[in-house]
Amino acid sequence: MNTITTNIKEVFETASPDVANTYMQNGWALLGVFQQATHMDGSPAAWPSYVLGMPDPTAAAHISEITTASVSQADGLLARGWEILRTYVSKDDDGSEYPCLLFGKRSTAPKPKFTGNGVH
Repeated sequence: MNTITTNIKEVFETASPDVANTYMQNGWALLGVFQQATHMDGSPAAWPSYVLGMPDPTAAAHISEITTASVSQADGLLARGWEILRTYVSKDDDGSEYPCLLFGKRSTAPKPKFTGNGVH
């Protein structure tokens, strides 16, 4: 995953993909995704932690949207242009564990176009 590390003015961390997506829609860049873990009821529990930064406005954000999905949903997301950023173990209410995948979608902002006579 490409990250932006130049001219970050502010950093924010959240465990919510919805909050992270809202921040990214408002110009924040996804700097990294980390797995947080603890023990709950004697069993390990894990979840992703999203670190976002407010970059210099001239820097382009690479990942524009994130979502989590199960292994059975992975092929559909990959076919639609999503990328796997991280995998982690999640836990059902009954205590059973299952793999979960964090996906990111690259920005579809238009690339800069050259103008003029084509000689650069």
